[in-house]
Amino acid sequence: LTSVNNLFLEYNQLTGFVPSEFGNLENVRSIRVQENELIGGIPPSLGGLQKLSTLKVGSNELSGALPTGIGNLTQLVDLEMDYNNLTGHLPTEMGMLTALENLNLTSNSLTGRLPTEIKSMNSLNFLDLSDNEFTGQVSMDLFELMQPMEVLNLGYNNLAFAMNDTFFDFIYATKIVNISENTIEGIIALPTVDPKVYGTTELILNGHCLTGTIPSTVHDFFPRLEYLHLAASDGCIKCFDRSDSCFETGFVIDVVPVCCEGTPFCLEEDDFKESPEGSEFACVTDSGLWGTIPAEISSFRDLKVLDLSSNLLSGTIPVSIGSGG
Repeated sequence: LTSVNNLFLEYNQLTGFVPSEFGNLENVRSIRVQENELIGGIPPSLGGLQKLSTLKVGSNELSGALPTGIGNLTQLVDLEMDYNNLTGHLPTEMGMLTALENLNLTSNSLTGRLPTEIKSMNSLNFLDLSDNEFTGQVSMDLFELMQPMEVLNLGYNNLAFAMNDTFFDFIYATKIVNISENTIEGIIALPTVDPKVYGTTELILNGHCLTGTIPSTVHDFFPRLEYLHLAASDGCIKCFDRSDSCFETGFVIDVVPVCCEGTPFCLEEDDFKESPEGSEFACVTDSGLWGTIPAEISSFRDLKVLDLSSNLLSGTIPVSIGSGG
């Protein structure tokens, strides 16, 4: 079968190893073996497949390090190795994958710093390195050559970020940004560049130590923002007034309460007395929220999602929720 162009074996119950003989498929352009029960390492012989554009081995039980020969796959566009047991560092040779558009390595046990060579992967549109054990400071230099992405997910690692202008340059124009459960410390601030230039639609910063007040002009800088996640932070974040312009489009605010050092807070009637038209979402989850749900919550007449889950609320559910105000 050395003349085969596409090898599709995904979504089966295949066991055993990925054959090293796959390296003999010199004409193959796509190998898809995801969603099986394959074990062992990724054969180094795959590094000789010069025509390969798609390699999907996700959702198996593969282990070991990524072979350095992966950098020889210069035609590779789609690389998915998510949900395995891969270990070790990202090979510096991955910087040679300048045609790569989709890189998904989520949910492995990869370690070490993100190599500076990955900044040469300037065709990336989707980058998911979440749920690994990467470490080190993330600077703008790492992404300076990359184009704006659809998705940038570095959540659930041990990476360090600084909340400053460099941070906002780092996420510039990327639609969905998730850097939850890393280390971000600092005072919330907006970039110094002109507003209305950021294309981010979803910004996820859950589980960080942030301080200060969320600026009321946040939506001027992120005019396309639909979801802002700041829940379960250990710091002190003051939510901006619901009458501010950032609520005019009714985007999701998933935010910690007005508190310091994780102190629970009580839901007050005043929190819901003045809700502008168009607010479709109210989310305060896993934040130690206590007290009763005020009847005034019905003032959110356009509300489509009410999420107060995983808190300490008590009392009865107000009938006003079903009365339409």
